Amino acid sequence: MSAPAISVVFDFGSEEYVLMATSYGRSSPAGPRILRAAPHPDVQWRHIDEASAEADAKKLRAYFDGLGRGPSRTKIRQAGD
Repeated sequence: MSAPAISVVFDFGSEEYVLMATSYGRSSPAGPRILRAAPHPDVQWRHIDEASAEADAKKLRAYFDGLGRGPSRTKIRQAGD
């Protein structure tokens, strides 16, 4: 599974900046469901100013960049044989 692309959009209805996650050609508001391995970054998903939204988006991008890919299940099984 590839990491989602994280962006910031302004929601005119709520007048807030919202972190968005784009994956497999679909965008939706980001939330804790996109987080994988701990430790999770301390971020808010909605902001009243663009600068703080961009700062949290940067934290999320760094989090996903740091996850990397571990060995496949097949390689783990083969190593145990």
